[in-house]
Amino acid sequence: MKLSILPFLLLVYFSAESQSFEPIPVIFGEGTISSKDFEFNAAFTQDNKTVFFTKALLPDWRKMTIVFSELKGNKWGKPKLASFSGQYKDADPVITADGKKIIFISDRPSPLKNKPTDYNLWFVEKIKNEWSEPQLLEGGFYKETPSPLYPSIANNGNLYYCSSTNTDSDIYVTKLKDGKYGEPVKLDFNSPLHRDIDPAVAPDESFIIFTSLTRKGYGAADLWISFNLGEKWSEPVNLGKTINSFDKEGQAAISRNGKKLYFTSSRNKLSNFSESGKKMNQKVFKDEFNSIFNGLPNIWEVDISTIHALKSN
Repeated sequence: MKLSILPFLLLVYFSAESQSFEPIPVIFGEGTISSKDFEFNAAFTQDNKTVFFTKALLPDWRKMTIVFSELKGNKWGKPKLASFSGQYKDADPVITADGKKIIFISDRPSPLKNKPTDYNLWFVEKIKNEWSEPQLLEGGFYKETPSPLYPSIANNGNLYYCSSTNTDSDIYVTKLKDGKYGEPVKLDFNSPLHRDIDPAVAPDESFIIFTSLTRKGYGAADLWISFNLGEKWSEPVNLGKTINSFDKEGQAAISRNGKKLYFTSSRNKLSNFSESGKKMNQKVFKDEFNSIFNGLPNIWEVDISTIHALKSN
């Protein structure tokens, strides 16, 4: 009996495909969420029909404000100012798994006796379909680390964040127990040799994606991944050249099902006329400055459903 080789070839093909990880990012909410402005972060409500993110006046993080956009049909609506933001420097919103709290960073005055420029973690609660006034999030992170930044929440409530000094930046986790956050623990892949920031933990804590400013990659800052091995975290792996670019990639966020990654990048910049030798006319001047590719960062979206292939590489 002559056996067909086709099933075998298909098995080999799909096995090879399952091990590859070269997804192509696309602009998220082109023209509305990703605009000519500087925007970053992405935090979705439980129904995935509202996304909170941050807008800043300039890439040096001035005038940071939290806004939100609602999905209307298959398009995201014009961003609106979040009810709890707009007076102080607020950024990095993340929504708890039950949808009842938004945690974010802010330099607003706090009961803690820290410097006016320091950021603390704050939260608002959903009460009768409205967001409450911000309250200081209590926990041991204020005692053990400098200003906690870029919070990320797992489904079980565990809180991940980064904190920096003049010489180092590290990622920490503080576990939620009996409704309170305990002392922070530095993730074991951190090292004085590397400045790692902006963590985004998978909902089930199976992996964490973060930005490294010093690990050797494809650009000025790259996105890396570490897998949860139970007792420790794996050595970080670069997310590759289709996600990372010549530019800075950062401010990662992971969808509620863990299958999509959102991040900030200013890749696909428009041509630099001063370098090309061409003279810019009035129309080109206006088009370039008002384009979403004017050099300010945008939010990008990419499928990471096969990301676990990186764990064995």
